[in-house]
Amino acid sequence: MFVSNILGFVMAVPLSLLAGFLASPILYEYQMARVDIGPGSVGTEALLDTPAAASIADMEQMEYFTIEVKRDFMSASSHRALKWNDKTYYTIDLPSGERVAALINFKAATKMAYTDSRPLAPDTLLPIGQWVEWKHPSSDEKSYQNYYDGLYMDFSHYVDMSGDPGSLPTKSHAFGQVMIVVFLILYIFFWWLSYRIGVNKGLLKPDPPLFKGK
Repeated sequence: MFVSNILGFVMAVPLSLLAGFLASPILYEYQMARVDIGPGSVGTEALLDTPAAASIADMEQMEYFTIEVKRDFMSASSHRALKWNDKTYYTIDLPSGERVAALINFKAATKMAYTDSRPLAPDTLLPIGQWVEWKHPSSDEKSYQNYYDGLYMDFSHYVDMSGDPGSLPTKSHAFGQVMIVVFLILYIFFWWLSYRIGVNKGLLKPDPPLFKGK
């Protein structure tokens, strides 16, 4: 059995690497074709005609919007961020005084130019976002809601300003996906093949049956 394991591993590694190099570009292109990263989509830079939301009521009425925040928003919001299910929800203080949670693709934030009205700290336009339902795991909802009850005005929704641009597939991830799947398939196949050859040649003893017939 040990020999079969070693042979299965040795045979599967180089072939799975080869499969990763050959097939991962195809998988990457397929994944990229399924994401929405065009101008005006959620998580991309705000356009000139993108309306700015100032309240929850605005976001409920607008299909897409941006939010204007202070230049120091990132540092001010980080210490109030909520990490949940491998995602970081940042806290946004709206002009209305309401406070909401948001997933944000900071790479698409737009720094506004200095003007007479902003001589020292020009504001930043966050990426295009949507007001979406926040689905909480039933086991966590009560504890999180109690803890953050005083932080967010609405715990049932959050602002999605990440979208597909905030979680784009990568070539290295596609390579890893292909390699792992192919490795597991080849490892099992070569392990079984080397084991059967060893048994047929009398080099290995067959395993006893799991269930003996009565």
